[in-house]
Amino acid sequence: MSEPGGTCSDAALLIRADGAIIEYSLARPRISIGSSDGNDIVFQDETVSPFHAEIVRCSAEDFRIRDLGSAAGTFVDDAAVKNERALKPGNVVRFGNVKCFFLAPLGAKSPITQRRWRRVLGYVLALLLLASFLLIDRWVDRIRSKSPRAHQAAKVDFTTPRSTTSEAPASWFHGEVCARLAGNSAPSSSRADASFSIAPHRCEG
Repeated sequence: MSEPGGTCSDAALLIRADGAIIEYSLARPRISIGSSDGNDIVFQDETVSPFHAEIVRCSAEDFRIRDLGSAAGTFVDDAAVKNERALKPGNVVRFGNVKCFFLAPLGAKSPITQRRWRRVLGYVLALLLLASFLLIDRWVDRIRSKSPRAHQAAKVDFTTPRSTTSEAPASWFHGEVCARLAGNSAPSSSRADASFSIAPHRCEG
């Protein structure tokens, strides 16, 4: 027979009686429930059959409840147990008019907690996705804003004439040739002695 008590690390059925909370441990592989003294958990209530139901522990966190043909029925969260049903943390189990609360062992997560964590995870993923879109959009705008400046800096104005270093020596040499032909002066520098190939030039005077 399962005595009231148990540890927090074990699964348990909690029942409120006479203003106090009584805890029945579910540490054994199979727990029978009924009004007869031969059960592991005994509820002295007229709506509870002698051998009302049983709870089977299939694994560390897998608990299943079975109705044994009781007259008043077995219910989990107000849903009748026809043959067998899995118990989840936080389920309200009722044997006839006796209402109990299923306490899961440490480490087990209740369906409410799981739903909350899934919802929070969904919100976090949505925020991360939105932030990534905003960052990509800002990055594209930055690239577009820099592109015209780069193209403008790379443009070369071919309409403005450029001066080359060969223009000055050519004009100087043409002046020297015209001076010689006119017989005005001798070569002004040693550049006159160098041989150049020049195009025909017309000297005035």
